[in-house]
Order: sequence, then C-alpha cells, then structure tokens
Amino acid sequence: MAIFLWDEFRTTTTTSNIRRALVAKGWTNKTAQQNAKEHESGCDKDKRAGFRRTGWSPSGVAPLQVSQFHSGQ
Repeated sequence: MAIFLWDEFRTTTTTSNIRRALVAKGWTNKTAQQNAKEHESGCDKDKRAGFRRTGWSPSGVAPLQVSQFHSGQ
C-alpha cells in the first residue's frame, strides 16, 4: 500500500498510518481465502510460496485472493 501511494501520489507514509486509516474506516486484517481459477491438486500447493496469508477488507467481508496457476504434472 505504501508503494502504491508513492507511485500514484508521490507521498510517503508509514505502515502504521495506513493501518490506522483502514481501521478508522471499519476495515480489518484477517486471513484471506485462496481461490484458484483452475483445479488445484495437492502437489500444486508447494508452488504457492510467496502468497500473502492475510488481507484487508471491510468488517464482515472475507478478503479474497484469486490466483492463476496451472496444475503440475
């Protein structure tokens, strides 16, 4: 988020300021649901390194991450 704000508005901010602003608007940080566009097998899970486990969303709504990966052999 801090990088996005710098790229779009050329302003710097701290992660704690971003967190305070999101909490003030009623957003919470919770575990994200992982949805795949293609079928996921057990052997594909080790290819998912680097995915964020949590995400911000409005209170009462689960954050959703849609990932694009192709099933391995």
